[in-house]
Amino acid sequence: MSDELDLTKYIGTDKSDTSKIEKILQRYLSLESKAAEIKSQLTDLEEEMSRIVKDTLPSAMAESGIDTLTTTSGYRIAMTNFVSASIPGMSAIEKKRGEEKEKMLDKREAWFEWLRENGHDGLIKNEVKASFGRGEDERAKEIVDSLMEQGISTTQQESVHSRTLTSFVKEQIGLGTDFPEELGVFQGEKAEIKKAR
Repeated sequence: MSDELDLTKYIGTDKSDTSKIEKILQRYLSLESKAAEIKSQLTDLEEEMSRIVKDTLPSAMAESGIDTLTTTSGYRIAMTNFVSASIPGMSAIEKKRGEEKEKMLDKREAWFEWLRENGHDGLIKNEVKASFGRGEDERAKEIVDSLMEQGISTTQQESVHSRTLTSFVKEQIGLGTDFPEELGVFQGEKAEIKKAR
């Protein structure tokens, strides 16, 4: 017996019935393809917009010696400082393969190591998960070390919220802290564009 669904059981033997389904399927596949293309285009557009506000406009403004400009089209462009820092999350890392995955893991470990070595481990949130069967409520209340000693498998996830990290990095830069290159901390100016009032 075939695993393939025999649609004639549900819609009759008329070929026009299956051709309708085929048309619907083709429409779906066409939409799926267009959606993937639009998502790719959106990513490209967002990257170009980021380059413009973080590189092209700041360079042009600096060359002109201008910090703020209200354009004839009614937009106000102002230069602002920004800091960018991130620790790759495990869910993002798990989606990657090969060298890219290794780089993200290395960056993640470098961040946690640097935070601990420099006395900032209080920023790190530590989530430990353990699975228990029915009736093991009392055991679930024990601390992680006890679980490990008893041979119960646990998973541990460390994280620092992105806003907390950015705020911390800004503060540290203000205090003169230098961050190692492998942490990927970036600071610079960017153009903030708003409709003039």
